[in-house]
Order: sequence, then structure tokens, then C-alpha cells
Amino acid sequence: MTARPSPPLASPTRWPFWSRHPNVDRIVEGDGACDGQIQVRVWLKGGFARERTETPLGTRPGDSPDYQFAGPGLMGDAFWEHHPDVAYAEVLNFLGDDALDQDSWRVTIWLKDAGSMCNLYSLKTGDLFATWEKVLRLPVVWEGQASNFEPRADIKMTEPAPIVRHVGDNAVVSMTKWGWPGPKGPVFNFRSDDRDFSKTDRVLIPADAFDEFTAPQPGQKRKTRWKFTMVDNPLFWIAGIVKNDCWTMLTTEPGPDIMPYHDRQIVLLSAEAGRDWLNLTRPQREILSPAPLGALQVVRDFPAKPADLFG
Repeated sequence: MTARPSPPLASPTRWPFWSRHPNVDRIVEGDGACDGQIQVRVWLKGGFARERTETPLGTRPGDSPDYQFAGPGLMGDAFWEHHPDVAYAEVLNFLGDDALDQDSWRVTIWLKDAGSMCNLYSLKTGDLFATWEKVLRLPVVWEGQASNFEPRADIKMTEPAPIVRHVGDNAVVSMTKWGWPGPKGPVFNFRSDDRDFSKTDRVLIPADAFDEFTAPQPGQKRKTRWKFTMVDNPLFWIAGIVKNDCWTMLTTEPGPDIMPYHDRQIVLLSAEAGRDWLNLTRPQREILSPAPLGALQVVRDFPAKPADLFG
């Protein structure tokens, strides 16, 4: 099976989408026929690429698709129905006039929502402006009138919170709502994989901790809450973008510190690396990469661990 992604991707050498399919055995990449395209040759463990499934993939989402692929031959929808990240797929087959080798297919893909990964974070750090000016090397100003934001232990989705942009010679802070409206609720996480953000409204979300949730502990009804902080960075940034006057956090593949708790992670930046995202002074695939081993510290926030009486 051969596929050519269209439109062009931001980082063609990172291709987790295909490798996450349970029936993909091997992947080889090469240059596509057009500038900005890549060609992906995929070998399957099971030969069901042309099979059709009788189970509908669901209702066509109302938002824009995430990927479009095309290739020679014929393609069934069973391959996409088995992909863990695909929420909906539209497969079109085009029969050649004279020969089988003129057959081709095109599929449009909508990915599943990122799920309830990071929907809670904190910003309790005081004296924010002095810290931001030091690490961003820019004067920090409020957009419009000064905000009445106060440090908070829990910032929840749909609430307004401070974000930082690079505007002219200043770092501009504004209070903006978390999560733009989507067909299934607020979009508070957004996949960064293989996307180009050079023309988007890029922002930094300041934080000093964030939370992830796993299955309840034995005897508990509530999910287990884990609090993550960044080693050597009491204040750090989360990469985000703004759309429809609301912001969302970008996500990527999980780093080794996150992997035991979730199959995705938000894009985390050290205090000094924040300006790289605002100005794209490094390649996007480097900025939007998983946190390395040892970058994060995690403690169980709920239920609290019992005290060690013999410690």
C-alpha cells in the first residue's frame, strides 16, 4: 500500500500516525511527486486493506479534516476502522478506464479528540511579570486594562486564564477563555503532530503544574489525580494557539515520564524556551517534541498516600 499525504505536512520525518495502527508491519518514507509531499510505503501484517466493514465509522464531523491521503490501487474502509486514532474516514475509489494499474483511492481522515488528558492546571506563582520579562527578554504588558487575575491552584477548561503573545517589542498578556467551541464540546487539547503552525496565532500558557487522571484506586470512586511539575522550572510554558478568541493546548506523543499515565502529553517548554515557540526560532518538530526522561516530577494528588508511620 502506498500513500501520499496531502496537504503537505510540517514534519514529514515524524510519522506516528501509521506506526500506531496495530496491523502495520513496516514503514518506508520517501519524497513525493510534488514539493512538500512525502510518499509512505506501508506493509501490513494482515491483508485487509481492501476489505469493507459493515460497522459505520460514525457521523461525519462538522469540523475540518485532519489528514487526506491518496494512493494507487483500491482501498477499503476496514483499515481505517481499525486505527485507534481515527474517528471518521471517507474513502473514495477511482477506477481506471483501461487497466487495473490506473485505479486509485483517496481517503479523508478526522482524528478522535485528544480526550480528557490535561483539563486542569495551576498557576500559583507570584511576581509573574518580573519572571516573564527575565526569561522572555521582553517588556511585559497587559492587553488593555490591567487584569485582576490572582494565582489559582486549579484552572479548569472554559475558564479565562492568562496567555502570552509576542506583539511588536512586547510580550502581551491577555485573559482569554480556554477551549474554543467544537462539535463535541470545547476543544481544550489540539494535536500538533505533523501540522504547520507558522501562520497560526501562537501563544504561551504559563503554568507551574498540571494534572492527569487515571483509573480509580481500589476502593475509590473518583479517578486518581496525578500532579506534574517540571524539574528545575518552577514556572514553565505550555504551547498553545488561539482560534475564535479562545486558546487551546497543543499535544504530542508522550515522553517517558508521561507514558505510564497517558498516551499523549501537552507540549511543555522550559521558561527560557518559550520565545522559541512565539517566534519559531527552532524547527517546529523540535519545539513540539515530547518531554525527555527526567524532565518531570509526579506525585499522587488524590487519593493522598497514607503517611508512613515507620518512616
